[in-house]
Amino acid sequence: MLPKWETAPWYKAYVDYFEIVEEYPKGSKKVFSIPMRPHFTRDQTETSADGRAFLGDLPWNVIVVYKDKFTVTGISSAMRAHLRFGHISLDKIHCIQKTGIQTGSVVNVRVTN
Repeated sequence: MLPKWETAPWYKAYVDYFEIVEEYPKGSKKVFSIPMRPHFTRDQTETSADGRAFLGDLPWNVIVVYKDKFTVTGISSAMRAHLRFGHISLDKIHCIQKTGIQTGSVVNVRVTN
């Protein structure tokens, strides 16, 4: 599950490599829960059937993504770099580009902060 932050650099770069199987709109109720904590006031906490405490309404849209070996995707040079270098962030990929370090592959990604 991920926030649907379509303007975030990581979203633009990586969401196309997954299948979006569900979307929960902003304001959806009872999507996330956590174990009941001793300091919670039971009569002020909405709980699930198994006693978990529901978190508040979603502050933004949330997507459920899925990927397995059968998910059809292409691979960009940015994704190849992300995987090749141990799942580094887009910021680090951008730093590699700026330094001109020879990595053995061309990374064509424009990352803005």
